[in-house]
Amino acid sequence: MGYTPPWFEVRKVAGGYAFFPPTTTTTDDVSIYPNGTDSYSRIVLLGNSGMQLYVKAGAALSLYADATLAGRFYYDSGNNQYIVESSIADKDLYLSTAGTGVVKFGTYTADATVSQAGYITVKDNAGNTRYLSCITP
Repeated sequence: MGYTPPWFEVRKVAGGYAFFPPTTTTTDDVSIYPNGTDSYSRIVLLGNSGMQLYVKAGAALSLYADATLAGRFYYDSGNNQYIVESSIADKDLYLSTAGTGVVKFGTYTADATVSQAGYITVKDNAGNTRYLSCITP
């Protein structure tokens, strides 16, 4: 008995077409792979509990505005850091929250004996330039 590839139902929905697992499927999870042999990036739809994007180590999750690369998110293992970058020159990277939410950073330690060594320029939600004081540890 040979391998039988799975089939999906294609249904017309508002705004286009969508594919669904067969109505006889007993799980709501669906994984989308580029092929059946490699461990490339994939999308996993976890039914009612969320969605996962798997990106192969060293690869980026890229966002496009029309055909232009707009931004990327990836893990830089050499520097042990996550990077979110804007890919369009001279564009701001805007982090926003809803309501009274704020963007959080690490811990704050007050120390009046530390002198300022410089600053980093940021913009507030109204577009006003603000400066974050920097010190030399």
